Amino acid sequence: MNSYELKHPPIFIGGVQRAGTTLLVKMLSKNTAVSFLPQETHLFPLLWNTSGHLKGFRSPEELSNYLGQNLPAVNYGWVNAKGFLTKLCDAIKEQQFLPATTEDLLAFILKLWEQEQPLDVIVGEKTPAHVYYARKKLKEFPKCKMVLMCRDPRAAALSELIKLQNNTRVERDFSVFTFIVRWATAVAVSRQLANRDQVIFIRYEDLIIEPEATLKKVTEFLGIAYHKEMLDVGVTNSSFQDTKQKGISFNEANLSRWETELPSDLIALINYHLKEEMINLGYAIKENAHPNIKRSQLLKQRIKLAVAKRVALVAPALFHHLNRNKKYRN
Repeated sequence: MNSYELKHPPIFIGGVQRAGTTLLVKMLSKNTAVSFLPQETHLFPLLWNTSGHLKGFRSPEELSNYLGQNLPAVNYGWVNAKGFLTKLCDAIKEQQFLPATTEDLLAFILKLWEQEQPLDVIVGEKTPAHVYYARKKLKEFPKCKMVLMCRDPRAAALSELIKLQNNTRVERDFSVFTFIVRWATAVAVSRQLANRDQVIFIRYEDLIIEPEATLKKVTEFLGIAYHKEMLDVGVTNSSFQDTKQKGISFNEANLSRWETELPSDLIALINYHLKEEMINLGYAIKENAHPNIKRSQLLKQRIKLAVAKRVALVAPALFHHLNRNKKYRN
């Protein structure tokens, strides 16, 4: 099984977490020529190992049972997509499919999803964290199209902070430094890949402020038609949708909500450590407050951040593998 067995080269969407990838997928899915997998797969952080190869499975049955148990564990949404997950697990056993690489498995899943569609469609997959494994995906799917997204780190931090507070299934606290390293490295990898013909890099803010122009840019890159109805998506996966947005899909107020709702000490740390990247991406830094921690600690953080970004650019998959959330370590 490989990517060439698909009717069309697939679409992959990734980038910074909490950067609007779900919104973009919902917009694109309004076009019947495109169909994305029902949930994020998280295949690479789940299955990749330091050798660069797939975890060892002794049989298709073992792989099937592993996916059936662990896909819902890393992404609870698979509970709501249990029908396709069951078909996937059954197909692996019935076809005695045992992939050699994670890319082979992803191609198998995409092919199965393609066969589920009633029309001749382009299939796709969205997992933000796959940005760290994007080089390998681009190599193994040489004709694919990849959309990578970013967002103001202060707004993304607030969104992630609220998500963690509201999600009782997640047993971890928000770490501002971990967030800073993850954001910086995802952006660095995305911008490094953005000069390739297979890749387009967009900001969440542009999708909200100029949704039509930005979506037209994306659809032209993907080679699919733009329809105005693609903008009619409602609220999507927002931390504020229940109490703040009132059904407004492109709420510009969310772009600056961090100014009043994100703790000032977190804002100061993000501004301090990400100043250069933020300015390069057009994110204004109005605050001049110095982080309220010891200078020696700030220096240690800057050194760690510099090392992390260097490692991420040289070996992003290895970087992410060594810094994965605990939910992937099983």
